[in-house]
Amino acid sequence: MTPTISWSKHGFLAYANPHLYVTHLECVDGQQWRFAPPHKLHPSPVSLVSWSNPSTDLVVADVSGNFYIYLAGVGLVSRSETPAYELTSYNHIEMIYQDLSVKSPLVGFRWLKIAKPSIINGAAVRDPASKQFSYSVKQVPPIGVTHPIPTKQACITVRRNGRITLYHQGEHKVEYHRVDCEPLPDVIDVSHASIGFLKDNRVMVSVVDSLTQQLFTYAVSIDWGHLTQSAARQKENPHYNTPDKDKTPPKLTATKLAQMALAPTYVFDDESEQCREGHFANLQVLNCTATHDISLLVWYQYEHETRFLRYQLVPETELVSSSFTQLAERKGITPTNPANAQRTLRLADELVRPGKLIRIDEMESSIVFVFEDRIDVFSLEMELINHKHSTPKDPSAMDIDRPVEPEVTKIASVFDVGYDFADIPASPMIVVSPTLSSHVAFYDNHPKLFPVERKWGQQLSKEHVYTMAVAFAHSHAQACYMNCCCDDLIVLIAAEVQRLAAAKPQLAQDIVSLVLSESHKAINFALDTFSRESVDKLISNPPLQKLLSLQLLLGELVPRPVVSDIAWVVLNMRSTSFGIMFSLSSIYAQVTKKKPIDDSLADSVTRGERIISLIGSVKWFIDLMVYIYQELFQLSICRNQPNMDSKVTMENSLALPILLAKVPRLFLMYALSSIGKTREILKKLHKDLAEANKLYTPMKEALNRYFSLTSQLPITFSSFENYLRECDAYISKELAAKLQGKDPGYALKLEQKLVCQGELLPEMQEIASVLLDRHQVNLNRDMKISELYFYDVDWLCVGVSSPHPPRRPLRLPITTDANEKQSPFQARLPYAVNEHIDALRKIVVSDGPKSRLRKCTRCRSVSLVTDPLVFDAPHTIGLWTMVFQRTCICGNSWVNIGN
Repeated sequence: MTPTISWSKHGFLAYANPHLYVTHLECVDGQQWRFAPPHKLHPSPVSLVSWSNPSTDLVVADVSGNFYIYLAGVGLVSRSETPAYELTSYNHIEMIYQDLSVKSPLVGFRWLKIAKPSIINGAAVRDPASKQFSYSVKQVPPIGVTHPIPTKQACITVRRNGRITLYHQGEHKVEYHRVDCEPLPDVIDVSHASIGFLKDNRVMVSVVDSLTQQLFTYAVSIDWGHLTQSAARQKENPHYNTPDKDKTPPKLTATKLAQMALAPTYVFDDESEQCREGHFANLQVLNCTATHDISLLVWYQYEHETRFLRYQLVPETELVSSSFTQLAERKGITPTNPANAQRTLRLADELVRPGKLIRIDEMESSIVFVFEDRIDVFSLEMELINHKHSTPKDPSAMDIDRPVEPEVTKIASVFDVGYDFADIPASPMIVVSPTLSSHVAFYDNHPKLFPVERKWGQQLSKEHVYTMAVAFAHSHAQACYMNCCCDDLIVLIAAEVQRLAAAKPQLAQDIVSLVLSESHKAINFALDTFSRESVDKLISNPPLQKLLSLQLLLGELVPRPVVSDIAWVVLNMRSTSFGIMFSLSSIYAQVTKKKPIDDSLADSVTRGERIISLIGSVKWFIDLMVYIYQELFQLSICRNQPNMDSKVTMENSLALPILLAKVPRLFLMYALSSIGKTREILKKLHKDLAEANKLYTPMKEALNRYFSLTSQLPITFSSFENYLRECDAYISKELAAKLQGKDPGYALKLEQKLVCQGELLPEMQEIASVLLDRHQVNLNRDMKISELYFYDVDWLCVGVSSPHPPRRPLRLPITTDANEKQSPFQARLPYAVNEHIDALRKIVVSDGPKSRLRKCTRCRSVSLVTDPLVFDAPHTIGLWTMVFQRTCICGNSWVNIGN
């Protein structure tokens, strides 16, 4: 079975229609979603489309058997015998390999697994006493053959002429190489084929010969040649390259395991007492797991149903009666060791399902059967997971007074809390999301996304809202562990928030808060456990980034902008802190290698570019610092004048949660300290270079621009740093006293209320009052109060004065927007007409025809594709922004605009 549609972990949908197109989900304005206009990638009629496990490589085959491999997220720099590539957005895709030599169509294909363990979360289980859910996780090693080098990929194909081929990457670079197996001697014309992986690191290939109607099963052994030794050497030396004289190419060897005739295609119907004739449809090898052996699924199509026969590969000795085995032992005949015995296929069980099957997809912990009008999800034990309850005949009865279903005690997916795939008209091309939160079907050659729908348990009660939140958090955690885009899960949550808001608005806010807190819990991320010593870990912590990204989107669904503003501010503090840390270490390393007298113009250019790359981020942090002071100043005035009408209050303040919450406060202190260190190092560097007469123009201009940032500020770094230290010491002291005698989880609750909701519990309100008092004392020492009050920080787009798009109902199903004027893209940081703030570099960029821009598919950030180098650098400079070359500061994918 060769798929013609594939959904990558990065959120990109590749499909044949009949040519190859690629599209993706994108958020338009924080509330509406759509599929981007599809990009035509391959012209000839396509018969196979498949993303690799890491979702960077895309295999495409056409109806003639031509084979291509594309690489996403790279741009071709030079065309030569050894092409050079540069990293770029994932929607930029380059062909890196083609095989046009074999004119025989592909009938079977599979990517090899990656040689690293998978992380799978277990079901969330409710504690009978507390009624709360707990989460678990386990690490599963890869089972089956993998490329010896963990960072490289390989795939296996079967063609109609019976040829088995391995396409694999080498030691380094991205190019692929081809290895053929000897032609299979028993088959003439392969009509169907499927590939799987045995536990002994061999590949299982099952094929059907259309002429003999025989099913053959082979075991293919892969001798990786010099790649095996190279993999071992690369553990000690990642740059190790095998000398040409020692290189031995990989080799394939096929051994026949079993042969049998296809089962009869007629069945006897007891009710009508007549035979019904069907036909063989297809086959699929179901991979082995830690607890399940490999099996082969063969299915036959009838008029209204599909009949599945599942076979297991067993030693032939298991088919011999134990009586004969005992007789052989009495006669002194040694039985055959099962490990060395010939194997055969044994029928394990049979399953009949209504409808016509389109495809089977194997997920991490489930198997998805896609029918023309329905989707069935089975566990690895072949137990049906969805379709647990039917939709009530009277939907109007779904209200608060309706009897509650039995208490949910275990949640392994959204299907456990009443969701199921939407009922849809028949479609020949359907694919299920990697998160199991939605599916895409094609109608009139256009993709439409249908989130799963609530089929039961639609009561508007807090219990149902809580179990829904746990299910969403569980799915989000699995997406995090899989490193998988979960935009369709966010669409599902948005649809549920909209449904609840129409009936009881408070429940809509409750579910957002619960999803955020449970998502923290589901990946074991505790906001109250960090300290100053662990800020470095926070800067590079992927879970924090993913949780803030989720909060950023969900916060736009509730009428409290502070929820998304907190997430946006912390995300930016995280990237700013990283940029300062990276650049500072690079500048320091360069300075310590050379004396000032040995400095060159090239050194000056490199340092100058690194300093220039920081200016936007440092400016952003300085203005955030000013904004915090402005809010505190306004709150202080309002407290002294209760009747004063003010936009900023204790309830909607952004500054107070950032100061009171531990993680944002740590980022504030870290960034402020790093900026101070950078300033001191640059001052000393400026002095040393000037004394050595080596202060070249690039360095001089960069230093002047950097120092000018702080020349005319209404507040000083030292005053803000002193205030932060006072706040940190006082908060730590007061919380230690207030938390005595409290439940152990109460400290985490306080932090989650601050970060996830921007809400101050009574304990925090008392502390906030003292912080305002101390701020008032700080202001009295500062003579620039008028400048502080009128300082323009609107470009930050946070706080009570920031613009927020009007709330609009989510349109479902989601499809491509034929008329983009109805839903124009709204960048997160608009600046002026045809201008935006680069969300990564914090500089103004134009969206004119000469600008190469990219946008984030989730948070709507806009950024330049490449760094705007100021000086004429003779070589590529590794700036801190390269870490965000493919993904936004929120963690989602960039897409090049107009690509």
